[in-house]
Amino acid sequence: MEKYLPFTSVIDDSESYGIQRFCIPYPNVDSKVKRIMHFFRLNRIGNIKFDTMPVKEFSPLNIRFKLSDKEREKEVEFKHPITGTIHKLFFKNPEPAEVPLGIRKEHSIFVVNANYEIEPPLPVGDNLKFENSLKNPELKNGEFGPESASAMGIIGGASGPTAIGFSTNSNEEMRKYGVKGLPLHNCFSIPSFRKEETWKFNIEGIQLHISDGREYLFGG
Repeated sequence: MEKYLPFTSVIDDSESYGIQRFCIPYPNVDSKVKRIMHFFRLNRIGNIKFDTMPVKEFSPLNIRFKLSDKEREKEVEFKHPITGTIHKLFFKNPEPAEVPLGIRKEHSIFVVNANYEIEPPLPVGDNLKFENSLKNPELKNGEFGPESASAMGIIGGASGPTAIGFSTNSNEEMRKYGVKGLPLHNCFSIPSFRKEETWKFNIEGIQLHISDGREYLFGG
């Protein structure tokens, strides 16, 4: 049996809320009696149901660090903005990759895929967001080219769809858990049009899971 709630049970503890009025016409009917009931508004809505979407919030962190062939491991930490918990991140196993661009493949994107563990794990629904935009504003001879792009997204090619794939360690256990026995996550460095000796990473922030979506039933 469905349980109906008074509307005030949802808004009592809220600082603000929004209401939008909807006009729902009666369906067409052949019966004269039903048309008369519609005219005098005798068929009223007795209950209503609505669903809410999950609530997420972005909290900036702006944690910048580098990895290189000489320093292939890195440990960083941050304080969770909601729980106050100190989370430690352990990065290792960077794998450089070169992705050619264009039909003539005159330019390439250089990026690094790295694995990391989080101790303790983030709350369920929370996710770290890494910067993945190309930033290189320099111009050569006043001409525009890949070197002058500030951001780039690859969706597809003129002669067909484009797909870029990166592989990790072929060992199944290594893909699941790291040396500390914690689940492994993957991230990418900030892409570049030049091959660098060091790879730059930036954790822009954390996507916080504030609440799940809910279903409300209200009855008059």
